Amino acid sequence: MNETQIMVLELGSKGYTCAQILIIGALRLMGKEGEESEPLVRAMSALAQGVGNSGQICGALSGGLCLLSMYSAKGNDYEQAMQEEALLMEALLTWFDKEVCVGCDNTCDSILGLTDLNADLKGTGNPSAPIRSMNQERCGSLIAKTWDKCLQLLQEYNINPSEGRN
Repeated sequence: MNETQIMVLELGSKGYTCAQILIIGALRLMGKEGEESEPLVRAMSALAQGVGNSGQICGALSGGLCLLSMYSAKGNDYEQAMQEEALLMEALLTWFDKEVCVGCDNTCDSILGLTDLNADLKGTGNPSAPIRSMNQERCGSLIAKTWDKCLQLLQEYNINPSEGRN
């Protein structure tokens, strides 16, 4: 088991979601994990199980995009987004579609093979019965791969993941 897999397993076993795990990893690299980052970690939960538990876009993908934006997007009145921001986003989206979503689309339900099952629930009068939940094996692997790809992309664009944005 490598360092990435250990991080994903540790945080997943504590109940953190896909997108939260990715952001916590980045915060750890930057030495910014702590009480001041809790609102950000909480907000990332909205991306879990396919954006708001809808089964739509995968939380690992949207969380990865957020992670890259932590380093490249505008964050205050005095800075601009890095020129590389759009290239980073496109590279992650392209990689995800080619390497992860082989035979499916980039939705949580499709990746987990739940598309047809959730469609059957519609119209049952029980909208509070989501059948999706984080699949430790499949999601854990996907989160780890997304983490590694994000770090690779940052390095390719000469962005040091442990420094954050100055």
